[in-house]
Amino acid sequence: MSGAALAEPGEPLPPPLPPAPPRAEAPQISVAPTLSYLQLAKAYRSAQRLHQYRYRVYPEQVRQLEDAIDLTQAEAAVLADRLRHYRQFATFGNDSSAYTGAQDTRLALLAVDQRLRRLERARDGLSRERRSTLLLLQLEHLELLEELRQQQAR
Repeated sequence: MSGAALAEPGEPLPPPLPPAPPRAEAPQISVAPTLSYLQLAKAYRSAQRLHQYRYRVYPEQVRQLEDAIDLTQAEAAVLADRLRHYRQFATFGNDSSAYTGAQDTRLALLAVDQRLRRLERARDGLSRERRSTLLLLQLEHLELLEELRQQQAR
């Protein structure tokens, strides 16, 4: 609707509106470079890897080794008990099936003892490895944070 259509008959028309000022260009805003989502995601993943290793991965590795050690110790106890029971048949000589069973049990017990020592060494090595792994993950994370800090300062 125009202004003339709103005026009453016999009333003078209102003065025309002043012309609009020329459109000024949008002001140029100097924005310092901001961190990209990719950079922030990289830093977040780094922190997440550190957290995952410290609170999930390492404890799970320890639990698995402890469970394997417990099972191997139980297996060694069963084999030792079995070997003790074979001793009552030792009087029959080296040709009996009891002698063969006892020899098989001795070999199995030896294998279990070796496996137990390997598992215990792995458990000990895991705690030594934990220190260096945590240190590497922390250094990686600190490097990323420093990189982000420098980027933000530019």
